[in-house]
Amino acid sequence: VSTQSTWGVGGLLFLALFCRASYFPQRDISRPINMSRVRSPEETQKILNCGGVCPEWANNIQTVLFSQEDINAKVKELAADISKKFAGKRLLCVGLLSGAFVFVADLLRHLTVPYDVDFMVVSSYGKGTTSSANIKLKKDLSIDPQDRDVLIIEDLIDTGHTLAWIKEHLKNKHCSSVSLCCLLDKKARRTVDVAIDFCGFECPDEFVIGYGMDFADGYRCLPFVGVLKPEAYSHLH
Repeated sequence: VSTQSTWGVGGLLFLALFCRASYFPQRDISRPINMSRVRSPEETQKILNCGGVCPEWANNIQTVLFSQEDINAKVKELAADISKKFAGKRLLCVGLLSGAFVFVADLLRHLTVPYDVDFMVVSSYGKGTTSSANIKLKKDLSIDPQDRDVLIIEDLIDTGHTLAWIKEHLKNKHCSSVSLCCLLDKKARRTVDVAIDFCGFECPDEFVIGYGMDFADGYRCLPFVGVLKPEAYSHLH
């Protein structure tokens, strides 16, 4: 996934659903795999071996942190809270590419309020493992957010630099309100105070991949959130 100009909103949401469906191809979808208790290396390896994950990536995953079932339940809970807060309003939902596109697709399918969808591309990561304060806006909104209730949807917040910059950027566009929803909050890395209105999980200080999150553009569409083994990225330090 690169930018909205390449795929369009519909294409991005279709891609998110297609990527999720491409995993676990041999299982009966009426009987979801229970990964909520996966923690040991042996159990993790068993899931990876039968889950349609390519061997190269599977070998670099240390453990499953948040399972597919954990995430599905939390997404429904977040959608219910968002729908309750914005009852009677029409939201402008803003996903941050590329990481949030899977989360955006799942979250919007459970909202019970009307909404419009747009995407922004804001970069603070390169091929490394840490976020920087050097923010680059690569794609702004296509929809005018003036006088709109805006919901920023992000996969993970660590230092807070990017989200603080985006919130200020949107406030300068005279939105009625700007709220923030994130799946994972990595508080241990926070250096800028950012108010999170809707949060899924508190994330430990590990390098996480899957469910939209990548390492050097890989691992992005795994249906769970896993921890990357340090040896997979130690050469970058």
